[in-house]
Amino acid sequence: MSERSESIDYERGIVSRLKVNCGRAVTDSIEGMMNDLELGKEQAKRYAEHRQTKGADGPVEFDVKILTKTHWPAYKFFNLSVPLEINSCMEDFASFYKSQPANHHRELNWNFAMGTAVVNAKLPSGNKYDLQVSTYQMCILYLFNHYNELTLEEIADHMGFDTETCKKNVQSLTTPRARLISVTEGKFKVNVKFQSQNRRVQFPVPILEAAVRREKVTQDRSHAVDAALVRVMKARKKMQYNDLRLEIVTLMRTFKPDDALIKKRVASLVERDYLETDKNDENLIIYKA
Repeated sequence: MSERSESIDYERGIVSRLKVNCGRAVTDSIEGMMNDLELGKEQAKRYAEHRQTKGADGPVEFDVKILTKTHWPAYKFFNLSVPLEINSCMEDFASFYKSQPANHHRELNWNFAMGTAVVNAKLPSGNKYDLQVSTYQMCILYLFNHYNELTLEEIADHMGFDTETCKKNVQSLTTPRARLISVTEGKFKVNVKFQSQNRRVQFPVPILEAAVRREKVTQDRSHAVDAALVRVMKARKKMQYNDLRLEIVTLMRTFKPDDALIKKRVASLVERDYLETDKNDENLIIYKA
């Protein structure tokens, strides 16, 4: 997403090796992400040409990446209140996207949690900076174009955030190394004494989706174990559980599944009629063709 890859071919080579060693269940999402980003370059080029044709170049440089929802991590959804200039760009892109025949049946949803922005800021001191921030941080900063000071509750209300998301994003703008926002008696305002030796100032982006990411990792590992179990049992037809467990642990390269996870995935595959246990020996696992 940050376009820091030095070689897409090298990355695809790594994914190909992962697919051979771990199966498609592990690599499907990664390949989907890479395809999204490659297709997104063509989409961005067409949209840039569209804006030039309309003569719509304005003060906002607007770039959109179209991502397939099932390939990417899940994030909390907020009906975010974005600046009017950004909202105008969003509406223009949505109209352009829907005008393409291939997209008529597709639903376009905006994922602000993955967005970034560079904000040109001029402080009351006269100092000018390019602030490298997330989309959430950008929207919070924009509020201070219209309000001298705001409480955390007022910021959350304007943005449409929950308390946790609002608190983490506001705090990220008040860190000692980049204290652009100051707080006094629970009220936040622009730090007029803010100074930096660098014209471009990068602000830390808070980790908002730790729980969602943990859930995604668990889900991906479950799929990987499922694929390995089916692959082994399809070849062996029958195996004692302990032998199967040892083979799965040996086979998995990216992580070592514990006994609890393997038991859980075997039980899941039994429920879904991929496997069954012997009627006379519950430790004997049988593959169902």
